[in-house]
Amino acid sequence: MKKLLLIITFLSVVIFANAQCDCTDEATTGVPQAECEALMALYNSTNGAGWDYSDNWNTASNVFSWYGVIVEGGHVTKLFLYENKLSGSIPKEIGNLTELKKLYLQENKLSGSIPKEIGNLTKLQHLYLYKNNLSGSMPKKIGDLSELKILNLRENQLSGSIPPEIGDLTKLEKLYLYKNNLSGSIPAAIGNLTKLEKLYLYKNNLSGSIPKEIGDLSKLEFLYLQENQLSGSIPPEIGNLTELYDLYLNNNNLSGSIPKEIGDLSKLEFLYLQENQLSGSIPKEIGKLSELYDLHLNNNNLSGSVPKEIGDLRKLRYLRLENNNFTSLPVEMRNLTNILDKELYIDNNMIQVSDRDLLAYLNDKANNPNWRDTQRNNSNLEFENNKFLGYVEVGGNTTFSYTIKNSGSEVLKIGEVKINAPFEIVSFTPSTAVGDAGVIKIKYSPTAVKDKDEGTMVVTYNGQNSPANITFSGIPTENKYDIVLNGKRLELGEINILEDAIAGSTKVFEIRNGFNKNIILKVNEVEKEIPAGGKLKIEQITKPEKNKIVFKYIRTRGSGTTTVLWTGTVPPIPLNNWGIYLFVFLAIGFVVIRSRIS
Repeated sequence: MKKLLLIITFLSVVIFANAQCDCTDEATTGVPQAECEALMALYNSTNGAGWDYSDNWNTASNVFSWYGVIVEGGHVTKLFLYENKLSGSIPKEIGNLTELKKLYLQENKLSGSIPKEIGNLTKLQHLYLYKNNLSGSMPKKIGDLSELKILNLRENQLSGSIPPEIGDLTKLEKLYLYKNNLSGSIPAAIGNLTKLEKLYLYKNNLSGSIPKEIGDLSKLEFLYLQENQLSGSIPPEIGNLTELYDLYLNNNNLSGSIPKEIGDLSKLEFLYLQENQLSGSIPKEIGKLSELYDLHLNNNNLSGSVPKEIGDLRKLRYLRLENNNFTSLPVEMRNLTNILDKELYIDNNMIQVSDRDLLAYLNDKANNPNWRDTQRNNSNLEFENNKFLGYVEVGGNTTFSYTIKNSGSEVLKIGEVKINAPFEIVSFTPSTAVGDAGVIKIKYSPTAVKDKDEGTMVVTYNGQNSPANITFSGIPTENKYDIVLNGKRLELGEINILEDAIAGSTKVFEIRNGFNKNIILKVNEVEKEIPAGGKLKIEQITKPEKNKIVFKYIRTRGSGTTTVLWTGTVPPIPLNNWGIYLFVFLAIGFVVIRSRIS
């Protein structure tokens, strides 16, 4: 008898264990029939038999014992089936789980579209469908999820536009739509999400402008719009996002200037604006971003001087300014002591640096030790009163071209061609070839030395290495030049010859400091200080050749030779020292002999 009872009990257990779920039996399932059927539809639609974990699913048991199902008050309130190898589509019956608060189906292999019935889940707070293969557009009904706080649809294949109904999710705190194929513009209604803290829309195909309503997201902490096709300007209303830590707008088609209101983002730590078409200068208000760690402005059309206020960004670790049109850097950049080694990028600009300490700082921090070689020419030479004035770059192996301007009333004559003032001649790539009449070229030939600070600057007129064929009407043809030391650069100008030009002699020149601070010039191993606006006498150390004066300059980092052309006749070579000694000896002997004869 006992054996019979054991057999009956065993068979009952086996039969009960293998009994499939009967959703009409609410006493067993513990939830309404519609909710049970919704679960079973999900199970059947997503290959439940192939799930990694499916404990008690599709069995005659209370659904609270089913893997990932949470039941509260007789209703399914939470469903956790993430990373569980669900494949197939989300069934429309999912909309019958009307008491659901959290739906976690992320990191599976779900495909197809998001059913519009998902809008029936009006109590839903968290919707996680990311990292699947979902396609199609976002259903407009998603705007009915009035209690939603987190919407995460990232890393799918969703297409179409972001529905404006998303602006009805007024309790939303986090919105993740990145890495999809979404297109169209960002709806202005997104400004209604006043509780939003995180907005991630990057790596889509979004176009149009950034809506000014984005400035209404006063609680936003993270804004990621990079790698889209957004155009237009950065709205100044972005300055209202005073809680923002991260701002990523890079790799779009944004144009216009950087709004000064960006300086109001006092908590900002990461600012990425690179790979756009931004123009104009960096606003000085950027110096107010005292918490900034990363500043990326590279690959734009920004120009002008980098403002001195950038030196106030004392926490900055990464600074990228390369591939723009910046012309100068402030000495205050030396205050950026937290920049990581080789994380300062300034290549491919038009930068000229004259401050010795700033140059040392840049050479230490710059990613490219040869950054000076990459700078494009922005130099002008002013031709006035028989003088050339303006920067001539010293250092690097870059080939420079210059704009020659005459703002005076003189007439420039080059060869037989007369050019009336005012005139402007833009030179082409410098070379030794003879150019057309009226073309002025500048040749810069660097020498391979440690810091590439050595080179020869030759002013070439119509292919002739002599200024003799340049004349002014009504002005003497005497050509004078000087060398002006401006920071670390030498500028062509007037040379004041203080002693007669005698071949083989040592001549003395005046070097004028055109910089607004004292400059140390190292000449023959001796450092000499030239006060601001002051002059220094210096000796020529090489023999002058015909129509040529060679001036040797030595600086704290490297040395170089500047060849300056001049006109005039070089007098005959005088007696050398032995000749002088012999002359003196003979003269003395003559005097002695004559006295004795007398």
